[in-house]
Amino acid sequence: MTDAKIDLELAEIHTISFGRGKPLVLLPGFPFPASIFLLLEPYLAPNFAVTALDLPGWMGKSKFKTPDKKGVSDYVNILKELLDKIYPDQKINLCGVSAGGTLALLLAYSYPEKIDKIIVQSSPYCGRTVENRFKKLYYMAKIANNYPISAFLIKRLYKYILYVQLHDIINRIALNQIEKEVKISFQNLDLHSAQFGIEYLKSDFTQYFKKIIHETVVIGCGKDDIVPASLMKTLAFEILPKAKYIDSHG
Repeated sequence: MTDAKIDLELAEIHTISFGRGKPLVLLPGFPFPASIFLLLEPYLAPNFAVTALDLPGWMGKSKFKTPDKKGVSDYVNILKELLDKIYPDQKINLCGVSAGGTLALLLAYSYPEKIDKIIVQSSPYCGRTVENRFKKLYYMAKIANNYPISAFLIKRLYKYILYVQLHDIINRIALNQIEKEVKISFQNLDLHSAQFGIEYLKSDFTQYFKKIIHETVVIGCGKDDIVPASLMKTLAFEILPKAKYIDSHG
């Protein structure tokens, strides 16, 4: 595994890389860091050259260079510049979770020449479809006086990513380590992430996603309280032109 910092026009991006093979870029869900993907290394490293990203303003070590607010399009442009630096002459595969998946689809729409295939999991195509659920999560957290990051939550997240397989290999030591990293990096959230979240919840990307030309795998999670499987089925069957749907039953 290799850590790196890549200097871009708008931000300094921290990446985690491992494996050999076809290029695969992993985008975490909001507001998590790249470290959530570390337990995937044994599965992906034999066949993929993986690069997982900390997105600026979210948890992790990436940072914007200027204090002005950044929106969804800024994140897409940052990803494009990053891919041009890391993979100047290659198409890459994208895998994104939640908001990371939405960014992956927007990147594919905006810069189709950079992308080969896409996997998204629990990735909203319209903010209105998940806004009430986010509000419910926020108030639950406020009542508990603590953001609900726990071993249980992270275990569920990993189950989604690994299509249930990871459930059998997660151990208490690994969970405790990842939980510790996530709680530490939570302090790096800033106003950029707030601006992104506001714009994200006000947006409807349906018209863009209907024009995506890439093969896409859409994963729905049967027990996801924020982005239900029914939304992912709509994304796969009614919006994306070349999509297959998988239910993780997680």
